[in-house]
Amino acid sequence: MIPAKVKRKGRNSGKIPVTFRGIRKEEGTQKTMETFYYEVVSIDGDYANLKRTDIESEDLKLVARALLPAEICEGSRLKYEWMQYEMI
Repeated sequence: MIPAKVKRKGRNSGKIPVTFRGIRKEEGTQKTMETFYYEVVSIDGDYANLKRTDIESEDLKLVARALLPAEICEGSRLKYEWMQYEMI
């Protein structure tokens, strides 16, 4: 742990927001989690292909079904927040 008096100096010691796996933290603020919205495009065995619906993107995300709600089917809409998927 770094003592309160010592400030870390590094490449991002300015006011640039730091994003790591959806977690955004700006200097002097609390951590906030970004929220993403997906639609299940297809299900292939133990995996599902998800497409972002909150932005324009043709990219698909391959996600293990064990991480998704059990009741999903093609066309289901999901919200991803705090590293969890939930049906909407």
